[in-house]
Amino acid sequence: MVVEVRYSGQVVTVESRRGTVEARTPAYTVDVESSVVIGGTPYDGPYEVTPTPEEQYLYTSGKRLREDVNVHAIPYLQTGNDAGGYTVSIAS
Repeated sequence: MVVEVRYSGQVVTVESRRGTVEARTPAYTVDVESSVVIGGTPYDGPYEVTPTPEEQYLYTSGKRLREDVNVHAIPYLQTGNDAGGYTVSIAS
């Protein structure tokens, strides 16, 4: 496989038979087999998240994560009741 890499300022351009990839340096890796850009600025936020009643954001857009983010389950209990249905307790 022939790959051409051009560096101009903070932009790296990689051209191959599979297409062209532009990566902003310095925190990118280019996989020349697939022409896929891997990376970005490292993510330094939480990797363990517990749901809350308020909206939450994990600012991961354009970031390189070192592992999967784990969103914990909301505590949930379901029991049968005398009416033949179920009683559900959430987050108790």
